[in-house]
Amino acid sequence: MNFVFKYFHASAQNLGVVITAPFDVVLARDTVLQPDIVYLARENYHRLTNACLQGAPDLVIEVISPSTIRRDRIRKSRLYLKHSVKEYWLVDPEGGTVEIFTNTPEGWRLAGTYSQEEILNSPLLPGLAIDLTAVFTYPKGLSTSN
Repeated sequence: MNFVFKYFHASAQNLGVVITAPFDVVLARDTVLQPDIVYLARENYHRLTNACLQGAPDLVIEVISPSTIRRDRIRKSRLYLKHSVKEYWLVDPEGGTVEIFTNTPEGWRLAGTYSQEEILNSPLLPGLAIDLTAVFTYPKGLSTSN
């Protein structure tokens, strides 16, 4: 899967920074995770060190696989919610979907489910529009079984 977050939107708008794994996110003294992709808003740069992010990112993107689906959907999801991540995306390369969840006082709220033929819009980042056709297109010569 050719999953690429739109770095251009965040940097061109001077909104924040996108960081890809491997990079530690220290949610608490005893809770360290390595999400696939995180977005940190400019006003939260003070949490960023050379070694890790101290505290919750604004957005977490996890690319799920059969071996990580339970961990990403349940365990990690609950930790991100507890530690005030504002938006959580679950990318399913096999199913060709992206689910976007927003943090509310009642828990995660499904803000949208997008298929590989649609344009994804983020509630957290107005103006961000990602053509998922490009995201789920494998480079020529690379099969989905790799």
